[in-house]
Amino acid sequence: MRVIESATAVVVAVAACATAQAQNYPTRPVRIMVGYAPGGGVDVASRIVAHGLTEVWGNQTALVDNRPGAAGAIATELTAKAAPDGYTLMLCQIASHAITPARSKKPTYDHIKDFSFVSMVGTTPNVIATHPSMAMKGLKDVIAYT
Repeated sequence: MRVIESATAVVVAVAACATAQAQNYPTRPVRIMVGYAPGGGVDVASRIVAHGLTEVWGNQTALVDNRPGAAGAIATELTAKAAPDGYTLMLCQIASHAITPARSKKPTYDHIKDFSFVSMVGTTPNVIATHPSMAMKGLKDVIAYT
């Protein structure tokens, strides 16, 4: 639910800034790159943002372009190499902009120089889960079990 609320807030913020934008942007569809398969958290958030942008712009569409693989690096590289004209955006997360660059000996993009970070869209919680019969109430129980 927080993702939907945060994404909606971003769309409202974009709408508020729309009058400050050049009146001729966008003149063609805008692509939102996602480094993960359809159906996941990043994809869902990107579709909410795309829908909101499409409604705000009225004359053009924001399209989600899923390019899964390599922990988001495929979509990230495509975004980094896209023309810097505002028609390729990316909804990204820690894997493509912190973990992959830190672990790669020869990254194909510079996660700092090749991107201008615009806005936080949402937060994604990560949890440890187990079968209810395990009766674990916290991480201490998991550690004690092992």
